[in-house]
Amino acid sequence: MPRVVRNFWLEADVDGRISTVAGGPRRKDGGITLRIYQRDSGAIRTALRVECHACRDGTLCLDVKPALPHRLNKKAGTLRIVTKR
Repeated sequence: MPRVVRNFWLEADVDGRISTVAGGPRRKDGGITLRIYQRDSGAIRTALRVECHACRDGTLCLDVKPALPHRLNKKAGTLRIVTKR
């Protein structure tokens, strides 16, 4: 678990990498935009976009926007995006 978190913090473990990719915004009103790309029948496409931002009313919002066809498994609480390599 991170020691310092302003509004948001991300950590990512990537196969073949020794260190974790981690970070967060420097400012107290800062946010994060994350894009995950995935092959789709040979093409590279944005599969998922995550936007984290501080709202004017003091709330924090985290929006998850799937960009490719997806299935939501409500029972398991997962979102799955399936494409062909």
